[in-house]
Amino acid sequence: MDVPSCAFHARRRLPRPVFPSRHAIGPQQHGRTRQFTSAPPGGGTWAAAARSNAAVRSTGAPRMVRMSAPVEDLPGWESLSPELRERFRAADLPAALLKLDDSANFLLGPTLTEQDVPPLGQLLRFGYGTGLFEGEFGLSFATGAVHLIRPDLPPNFVNSTLDQFGQSVRLTLRYERDLTEGDVDTYTDAAEQIRAGIARIDPAADETDTYWDSLYYELAAGTYANFE
Repeated sequence: MDVPSCAFHARRRLPRPVFPSRHAIGPQQHGRTRQFTSAPPGGGTWAAAARSNAAVRSTGAPRMVRMSAPVEDLPGWESLSPELRERFRAADLPAALLKLDDSANFLLGPTLTEQDVPPLGQLLRFGYGTGLFEGEFGLSFATGAVHLIRPDLPPNFVNSTLDQFGQSVRLTLRYERDLTEGDVDTYTDAAEQIRAGIARIDPAADETDTYWDSLYYELAAGTYANFE
């Protein structure tokens, strides 16, 4: 049963988002595309590796892009344990989420790479975001949780498990057209439905200052419908 939209506003006030809003940053900051790689030889943090990569040029992609790239095709797949491979297959991760022009909330790949990320410990990097939610998505070996590792900012909790991340992303994909092409009532309703769904899938992901909490306020504000 869907939770009424008013329930969210009654439950919590609009806090200051963890991520800087698109409306509060310059056009050269928002929408930029960065290519992420694993940390450089000899160690280093993901943030340092991200800063060392140069911005890549736009490919002239359509406004909203749907792609298919099975996780089994990514470099590093063969090095995963059978149990971890099965978890990725079960999660059924899409290749992209909210891919608009040069910005994307989630892109699968380009490699599966283990990396030490203080204070979280060892994570398996499996995806990244560009633009407003720039960073790298990593799976914790210790807890099984998914985190977004952001340049120069603390790690951001995303989901409690890889399977719940997959469910959350696929739920959001169902509303992608409403979020990017709908009017104010359409994208606001879509944002509420996504939030209600996330709360059912993974209550911890609906807490204040998580990745999905921050994304909700951007969706409800029409950031992706007014994307430039």
